[in-house]
Amino acid sequence: MTTPRGRRVPDYVTDALTALRKSEARFTELFESLQEGIYIVTPDDRLVDVNPALARMLGYESKEELLSRSFADLLPDEGQRRALREEVDNQAMVQGREITLTRKDGRPLVCLNTAGAVRDTNGRVVRYHGALMDITERREMSTAVAFFAPQSAAVIASTPLPVHMSSTLAPATC
Repeated sequence: MTTPRGRRVPDYVTDALTALRKSEARFTELFESLQEGIYIVTPDDRLVDVNPALARMLGYESKEELLSRSFADLLPDEGQRRALREEVDNQAMVQGREITLTRKDGRPLVCLNTAGAVRDTNGRVVRYHGALMDITERREMSTAVAFFAPQSAAVIASTPLPVHMSSTLAPATC
């Protein structure tokens, strides 16, 4: 490898560039293939990058379409955004915080959010990054179980015969 002036670039520099390119390719492959939604957002709520999984989770056709939105569009509750930002600003990493985003079609998307802040040399936040796991179905099932639990208990309590509940399907023996 030579410089624009025709000088030979030392081997250690070309080796470092090759290693950097390989590392960048591995990171890109990981970023693009994860099933969790990944995002990078600025302190003024501008989405810098997202992975395809986040675009799918939120109902967008592409990551480019999602990048045309702001984080405030996805998390419209200003109080929830402010609380999340303050939490991330004051901790090295926030893990497993539940947030509710808004999909393109307006439906809620309940997620567990793990997020951190990237700071400049003066300690100012220059961007936030995070990973989102969709727990919408889990939340809906939990709500249904909580709703039906008292009714199930009442039915069981009013049954005159002994009731044996088992987590396995086995023939009853009398």
